[in-house]
Amino acid sequence: MRLAALLTTLVFSLLLGACSSVRLVDTEVRSFAGPTTEKSPQHYQVERLPSQQTKAFDAIAQSVEQALAVHGLKAVASGAALSLQIEYSERQQDHAPWETPRSPFWGSFWLGNSGRGLNLGLQFPPTPRPWFERELHLVLRRLSDRAVVFETRARHDGIWSDTAAVLPAMLEAALRDYPKGHPEAQTIHIDIPR
Repeated sequence: MRLAALLTTLVFSLLLGACSSVRLVDTEVRSFAGPTTEKSPQHYQVERLPSQQTKAFDAIAQSVEQALAVHGLKAVASGAALSLQIEYSERQQDHAPWETPRSPFWGSFWLGNSGRGLNLGLQFPPTPRPWFERELHLVLRRLSDRAVVFETRARHDGIWSDTAAVLPAMLEAALRDYPKGHPEAQTIHIDIPR
């Protein structure tokens, strides 16, 4: 009997540990294919706007380059057949969209008599849980005629604050249908480590 209880506890602990070792990044994606050519060009150059000359954008561009490399595309300084435009935005909200905004007047205090004696209580404010909204837009163009070869839009929102872990999952989802595209909105689920 004790052995069965011990085994049950061990299995439950292992399952609980496995569940908490990954987290889900669900990304809404739409992607579009442009005109195709006989041979898809493999080299591209990143087009940076003046506002994208920052270290923060360097990290985003590096993540995008790593994700495109999985699909055989390589960033080069010159001699590219494609150009890549990257747009990324991230907003932090105080709470999830379905939650009630926190009031500056929190808590409650009461006195009451429940049978015998006196009850006294005080409620503390809940721990703040910010909500993050991220959007990514990539456009690959042929440099020869500026025709769009591939375009993808990805959106994710959730409680995860670490962009360095979430962005690669968003990119994997955004490029899942490269180079064919998938114009209908789809939600792609990717597990990442905690």
